[in-house]
Amino acid sequence: MTIWILAAVLIGGLGALGRQIGGIRMGISLLGAIIAYVSTLYLTGIVSNQLLPTIGMRNPVYIWVLSPLVVFFGVFIFINGIAQGVFLKIKVYFDYRAKEDARMRFTRMDTNVGLACGMMAGVVHLLIIMVPIYVLGYVTLQFDSPNGNPFYVNFISKARADMDGSGWDRIAASMAPETDDLNQFADTAGLIYNNKSVQDFLGEYPLFYAMAENDTIMPIFTGEGADQQDNPMNAYSDEDEEPAVPYHTLVREQGNIKAIIDHPQTMELLNNPDFMDRVNELDYADLKTFIDTGESPKYAEEPIVGKWRIDTARTARETARRHAQARLSSIALQNMKIVLNNTATGITLIVSPEGSAFLKSANNAVVKFTPFMRQRMTGAEIATFAVGKRPANRTLAVGSWSGDGDGLKVDLTASGTGNAYLISGVKTAQTKLSGGFLMFDYGEYRMVFYKHL
Repeated sequence: MTIWILAAVLIGGLGALGRQIGGIRMGISLLGAIIAYVSTLYLTGIVSNQLLPTIGMRNPVYIWVLSPLVVFFGVFIFINGIAQGVFLKIKVYFDYRAKEDARMRFTRMDTNVGLACGMMAGVVHLLIIMVPIYVLGYVTLQFDSPNGNPFYVNFISKARADMDGSGWDRIAASMAPETDDLNQFADTAGLIYNNKSVQDFLGEYPLFYAMAENDTIMPIFTGEGADQQDNPMNAYSDEDEEPAVPYHTLVREQGNIKAIIDHPQTMELLNNPDFMDRVNELDYADLKTFIDTGESPKYAEEPIVGKWRIDTARTARETARRHAQARLSSIALQNMKIVLNNTATGITLIVSPEGSAFLKSANNAVVKFTPFMRQRMTGAEIATFAVGKRPANRTLAVGSWSGDGDGLKVDLTASGTGNAYLISGVKTAQTKLSGGFLMFDYGEYRMVFYKHL
């Protein structure tokens, strides 16, 4: 219904305007609308990359939305200026040089042609207006906020919904530029926006491992690590000075889409090269599969990428096997398993696809390796395979990985303070995959991990 009302207003209004201003001006204006639309397909990139940033606009969302409008109206106004000039030249001739009957015939012809050109211009403008409604409306429909969006956002969403099934959507699709990538992005962003469970799960996607560990993504949704008093990027206050709303609250509570776009932390993200690189690398179909099933077909092809937990039983057996000369008793081996079960089960090795690696502990405790392996291992010596508490910092070490198969290598550097419990600071671990397990060697000692994500 919205599109039909818009069509009636444009065709009727421009028809009446055409009859008023005449066929010369309206005809050239009609041609100008077509030229302006074609110009937006080729000049928008120049305006968005050079003009708008030069005059101080920084928000990429507004640049993306306004760039085609600047091109269209710039070209359209310029051509309408030409139309006015042409009309004045012709009008001067018929007013002062032509005979009266010729002037009257010209005026009557100009008025009638103006009506026809105006109605055609209404159709052309309707088709042109449908393109941004078709493109933008697909995006805005994904962000229907229960807290209410601005009128113009709601209008675009309503008009876009009305286009579906009426035939107008097919017409607009034939005129619009390719939008498959944008539609996939809108589908994914809308799915995240409308589902808190997906927001909580987002950091488990392999492409986002490093960003989640570096507190780039997860504070947006959970507020973890965000100091609301010290970091103004985590709060939003509108022009009416209403109480500040934390950014993660805006996102999780499906806040007003304009408030989210205007929030300073949105700018921080959109201008974060690492974040934008991840967005550009996204395989939306793979991410959708991951959200639906918890598995990523794309990253399943990279066997080391994932989240690995210590297999305490295998770690104990591998340690005993590598030190067979110590002739461990069954009691000593059992003691080792008990100590590992009590201290090491919270340790996770996170391996991200771009080459980053993180060693973490869910309970802020890490195993302290000491040179306890001598001729025999006694109950007292196994006790040195102990655990220590660190300050509130769950990341034990950060680093990188490289290689493949038997040539895997992981470099880890102790993170934060209190590193006495982290295997002596900086370590290079020779790593290999065997039977689906990750063997992580520190000199004489071996830790065995199994993939749980």
